[in-house]
Amino acid sequence: TPPNVRCEPITCGRPTLPTGFSIVSGSRSEYSCGSEVTVACSDQQRRGVLSETIFCNSTGSWRGISNLRSYMCITPPSPQDVTVLATTATSATLQWRPPTVYPSEVSWYNVEYLQVDGDHQDMILVTPGNSTLVRAVVEGLSQDSQYHFTVRATYKSIYSS
Repeated sequence: TPPNVRCEPITCGRPTLPTGFSIVSGSRSEYSCGSEVTVACSDQQRRGVLSETIFCNSTGSWRGISNLRSYMCITPPSPQDVTVLATTATSATLQWRPPTVYPSEVSWYNVEYLQVDGDHQDMILVTPGNSTLVRAVVEGLSQDSQYHFTVRATYKSIYSS
C-alpha cells in the first residue's frame, strides 16, 4: 500500500508591522507562500515617503519586515537644548543634545541660519557622531549682523520640525 502522504499548504498569518506602518494593498486574514503585501506609513503625510513590499516565504514567515523601522514613519523629534556657546565677528559655535527618540538613527543635522535683517539664508550639514552633545561652528557670517539658527535632525532624509 502506498504511504499516506498529506501536503499542508504553507501560510503566513497577518504580518505584525512596526509602529507607524499599515497594509496599503493585499490585505487579507491569511496568506499563502509567495503572497505579496505592500506596506507604508500609516500617517497620510508620510505615506509617500516610504512604501515597501513584503513577502510570505516558504518558512511561513514574512521576508522584508526586518527592514522596516518605526523611525521611518515619524517626524523626527527636534534636537534638545540648542544653545550658542560662543561667537566671533564672523562665526558662531552651537551645541545641542540629540533627540530623545531614536537618537542612534540620526543621519545628520541640518544647521540652518538666516540673517535677521537680510535675506541671506544658508545651511551646513553636521554628522552626529557618538556623543551626547553635538557641536557645530558656523563660519562666514557677516560682521555686525544678527542671525536666527535652526537645528533639525534628519532620519534617512526625513527632517524634524
